[in-house]
Amino acid sequence: MYQRVIFGPIKNEENATPVDLSRREVAIFVPIVALILFMGLYPRPLLTRMEKSVEATLARVTAPQQSQRAQLSHGVGTQQAVPLQTTPESIAER
Repeated sequence: MYQRVIFGPIKNEENATPVDLSRREVAIFVPIVALILFMGLYPRPLLTRMEKSVEATLARVTAPQQSQRAQLSHGVGTQQAVPLQTTPESIAER
């Protein structure tokens, strides 16, 4: 019904009975769907392989934030940044 309303009547008889998937497409999609189901139902093997690299990334990301917090608690770096004002003259000087 949707096809008839949106696209109108079928003008080419070849399009009246389209084939859904060829054998080659099925051969490609079946392993992909199986992997998706496996990762969704049993993700532990993938998560354990990624654990070390995720921890290393988190350590690199959170270390600068922790050092900034430590500096702020000791009064270092508490000065407010002055916003840079860009004018046509300052651009021309560069």
